[in-house]
This record gives sequence, structure tokens and C-alpha cells, in this order.
Amino acid sequence: MKKVFSSSLVAMAIGVFLFFLVSCSKKGPPLVVVTAGESAPFSMLNEDGNFIGFDVDLIKMIAKSMGREVEFKRLPFEKVLDAVRTKDGDIAIGGISITEDRANIVKFSPPIHSGSFVLLLLEGAAINGLEDLSGKMVGVRAGSLQEGVAKSTWEKNIRNIFVKSFPELTGKDIVSKLQSSELAAVVLDTDEGKYIASKNSGFKIIPLDAGSFEMGIVTPIGSACSDHISKFVTENREEIARLEVKWFSAKN
Repeated sequence: MKKVFSSSLVAMAIGVFLFFLVSCSKKGPPLVVVTAGESAPFSMLNEDGNFIGFDVDLIKMIAKSMGREVEFKRLPFEKVLDAVRTKDGDIAIGGISITEDRANIVKFSPPIHSGSFVLLLLEGAAINGLEDLSGKMVGVRAGSLQEGVAKSTWEKNIRNIFVKSFPELTGKDIVSKLQSSELAAVVLDTDEGKYIASKNSGFKIIPLDAGSFEMGIVTPIGSACSDHISKFVTENREEIARLEVKWFSAKN
């Protein structure tokens, strides 16, 4: 009986290994890429409803190197990591910052881009930094690093600041909420703030001294995709740099 039980465990382990191996082998089914599609210019929807952006271009390049197609699955940002953790997706993208807590539940690629914090607000707003946010409503994307910093630090150190989290916060949402005065400012990654300000008149960004962070591509722990993605990112820095110029330059 003990021998049969042991054999079952071995068979199960082999089955799990083969599942991951097949899931990232060439000529396999499409890679399911989970993304919120609302973090410009990393992952966003164009007018035709197609995903575009820095992360989107990069994951398509990686999938091509595997001989695989890509199937996008859209979820709110705060649910993206859980979808990969529970293997409801092969890969997650969309300006996802690398943190120690997140690295405990999913696997990150080597960094693909670095980021920092800014406030996005109307040009005429009398706000020049964090000290001017007292008594103001500030928006953040639920599940984001910006939400974590704002709620754990700013709510404690800035008197009467109000931080409101949104499960979905697209560029259009941000512009609308600022123009209607629902929000005084929105905390974003620098490149997202610059992108929105460049596409809409009457907005400005204020850099914040809140540290920097790095972003990566996410896979489930134990996925065979992880090694291929890490190798691709490490060996194709020039291609990634070209994508950065394409998506993060003022001309885009």
C-alpha cells in the first residue's frame, strides 16, 4: 500500500512538471496573458479594443520567440497577480512593480523598466507637493504600489489627506475625475503621468520624492515560462531599450 501511495506521488509530481513544460513549449496553445489594460503606456486598449503598449509589445516578442500566440485576459489590476498565482493565467503584465511581498507569491522576470512616483493634476491647481494635499482627495489604483505607499505613509503623515482607491482607473477615468474636481490629484508612475499629460491639455505632473522601483513580467512560481522569459529579457536589452524609446518618448 505504501509503495502504491509513493508511486502515485511520483506520478503526480511528473504530471505537474509536464503540465508546466507543455504550457510553455513551442507549438503549444496560446499563452494566456493577464492584464488590466489601463496602465498607459504599459498596457492599454486602443480605440479598436486591442491591447497596445510597452509591456504588450514586449510580451508579443517573447511569445514569438517561443513560437506561441498570445491570448489576453483582462482583469482589474488588484486581481491580476492572484490570477497568475492560482494559474488562471500564464503571464501577467502591465507596469507591475517588483516588491518583496509580491515575489513571495509569484515569480518576476529581471527588471524590464524602472519607475518613480508623480502627482497628476490640473495645471491651475494650487498643489506643489505632498504638503499641499491636506484636506484633498487623492486617487490611486487599487492594488498598486502607489496605493500601498499612499495608505501606509501619507495617510499617517499628512493631516486630513483622503486617499481613494479605484478598482478600475483608466486614463479616461483619471482625466474625467480630475476635470470634474472629484479628485484633486492622482498618484501614478512617472511614465503614466507623463503619457496622460502629453495626450490631454491642461494637466501637469509633480515628481514626488517617494523612492523608485522596478517593474517585471510575472509568471506562476514553478512555471517553465519563467526561465525562457528571464533569458529573453537578459539577452535582448537593446530591443527592450528600443521599446522604451517608442513608448516613453514625448513623441509617442
